[in-house]
Amino acid sequence: MNLQVKNEWSLIRAWREYLGITQAEMATRLEVRQPTYASMEAPRPGREKRRAQIAQALGISIDQLTIRDRKMAYRRLGIAG
Repeated sequence: MNLQVKNEWSLIRAWREYLGITQAEMATRLEVRQPTYASMEAPRPGREKRRAQIAQALGISIDQLTIRDRKMAYRRLGIAG
């Protein structure tokens, strides 16, 4: 998840990029339009239900999208921050 740290992306976008999934594919998996999905992955707090759907579409756990403390995220990723 070094992508998230380097680019200041949301964890959702970092996971999507890491897994090589396009926004269009995520939109299809979530049955929404691509612009709608793009707004979902914007770096801001999201609703828990939608985050759970996104985690499922990425094939990861909801816990992997909910790191709230950046320093804790750095520690978990083994990155000096």
